Amino acid sequence: MPASRSQDVTVGTFALRFNCFGAAPNFRQFILGVKGAGGAQLAGVKGIDDHPSNALPFSTGVAMSPDAFTNIAIIGVNAPNPNATFPHYYRLGGTLVMHNGLRSATVVYDMFLDDRNNTGTCAFRGSAVLSGLL
Repeated sequence: MPASRSQDVTVGTFALRFNCFGAAPNFRQFILGVKGAGGAQLAGVKGIDDHPSNALPFSTGVAMSPDAFTNIAIIGVNAPNPNATFPHYYRLGGTLVMHNGLRSATVVYDMFLDDRNNTGTCAFRGSAVLSGLL
């Protein structure tokens, strides 16, 4: 996904929003949002340039709204590094679980922001498993 672009994807009764943007070169972000009735928990590892000394455990949870997207993860400038994103690439890989009383969706994912060429390309690769009353 090129810089300054948003895309929504349905996962069962839930939805994901991918927002890849940068207000100026060198300062790009890739944001993951969730929507649906219920909650979401995310656990993974953030990293810069896939270097072992830059690997940071990351976990969070949010109450989701059925009417609006709630941001759950950000990589790029200020997440985790306040410096310019060029010439680096950023990754967050792990597991996202969205759930309510009747159903759940588990997504194993790799969220990737590539700013090595100062273009801010984003990619989200993953697979989802749905369970419960679908």
